[in-house]
Amino acid sequence: MKTQIVVLVNQFLNRTNYERFNLDYKKKSINIIFWSLTPVLNKKVFEEYCSKNYRKISYKNFIYLRSYRDIFKNIKKLKKNTIFLNLAGKNFFIVCLEFFLKFKGCIKIEASDNFFYLTEKKKYQDKYKDLNTLINFGYIFTIFKIFNYIYKKILEKFYNSIEVKPKFYFTHNDYLYQKLFHQKKNVLKYKLNQVIQAEKCYKRRSKNNSIVYIDQEFESSFEQKITKKNKFNLINKEKYFNCLKLIFRNIEKKNKNKKIIIASHFRRSNKNLPNLDRKFIFDKTIDLIYNSKLIIAHNSTAINFAILFNKPIILLNFRILDSLALINSKVTESFTDELSIQKIDIDLDYNYDFKKIKKLNFSKIRLARYNKYKNNYLFFRRNKNIGKSIWDCVSENIDRIIH
Repeated sequence: MKTQIVVLVNQFLNRTNYERFNLDYKKKSINIIFWSLTPVLNKKVFEEYCSKNYRKISYKNFIYLRSYRDIFKNIKKLKKNTIFLNLAGKNFFIVCLEFFLKFKGCIKIEASDNFFYLTEKKKYQDKYKDLNTLINFGYIFTIFKIFNYIYKKILEKFYNSIEVKPKFYFTHNDYLYQKLFHQKKNVLKYKLNQVIQAEKCYKRRSKNNSIVYIDQEFESSFEQKITKKNKFNLINKEKYFNCLKLIFRNIEKKNKNKKIIIASHFRRSNKNLPNLDRKFIFDKTIDLIYNSKLIIAHNSTAINFAILFNKPIILLNFRILDSLALINSKVTESFTDELSIQKIDIDLDYNYDFKKIKKLNFSKIRLARYNKYKNNYLFFRRNKNIGKSIWDCVSENIDRIIH
């Protein structure tokens, strides 16, 4: 009999999420069902993203729980030893939901997320530097940010102390495996889905003929809407996009005026395309990166694909993005330092050094540093041939998990 796996998410389903979550996975021993909590967490956002403009698709094993009644009705159907995985984050409602699942006899597992672990190094955790960065946005803004940070840290510690503890932890890299192993956790290894997706591209030759910009929709992201954090967004949309256009134009001049292609963010609406005078392509980010000769990005996790494909990268370090979260400049700084990636600094007035673009090397990569990053953060150094997706890993270890 199949063991059911319930995956809690705070997403809507489109083609990119279908591939990210590996929804077409089929195995005789497990049945995976995704519960989207978006309608309960933010009904207004859910209704917005249900429109055709966001390329929403349907799938029988991806369901939207539209009310508390709907949630309890589905919990009631679950059998003992159902496995659940929380990819929806933490708040009081989700922590309570986990307790209801545990009360029903379900077993929690946890999977490592696809985070920028370079930023956890001590040299990127300078609180004094962080404070000086925030002060650039004004003292009142800084005070609000500090109180918000303290509030979030208190909540995080509270939720961590009361949440249901996972029986098993699943990790995709050496760095996290060592951390969990030293904490004496039950740890199982799996292959990151980004690595699996990248491997599918290796079967065909890269065209290496385009420059691709990885779009992120900073001006009005899904995360800001769902968590209602727009109050910290100080981006001047007109200046931001005009600056992007100017940077693109300068880079294109070094590339015989060939237009940059924009890999549109997978949650951007078809009707919300900024005027960048360049083509937006949806749900093809991996292919675009594979066939590129240069990647322009901010701090998207899609950078990992560029590293897996050994592509030169130019990072755009907009200082204004620190108003959203300090992680933005930390990612740029850490990748620039650790992987010798080139960057362009853009100040709070949306100005940058034109001369620096002329000096950029479009083919520069430090392969040894790329490989070191892959070995530490994208897979396992001593066993690169781990071929198990997370669902394969769960399936092969069902007896250990449920007994």
